[in-house]
Amino acid sequence: MQTSQRVAVSVSAIALILLIPTGAIFEHKSVLLAIVVAVGYAGNMFSKRIRVRFKSTAFNA
Repeated sequence: MQTSQRVAVSVSAIALILLIPTGAIFEHKSVLLAIVVAVGYAGNMFSKRIRVRFKSTAFNA
């Protein structure tokens, strides 16, 4: 995972933790959407990298 992706995930996680107790998460749906997109994008990039690595090791074996 690249540094920018790690930062995006950690920032969105912190924002999620801060928003849940106040109930503001339901008032700011755009914030929730941005968090979901950021986490989904980073997770997608990470899973792609794992798949590529797995494929290369499978072919070499």
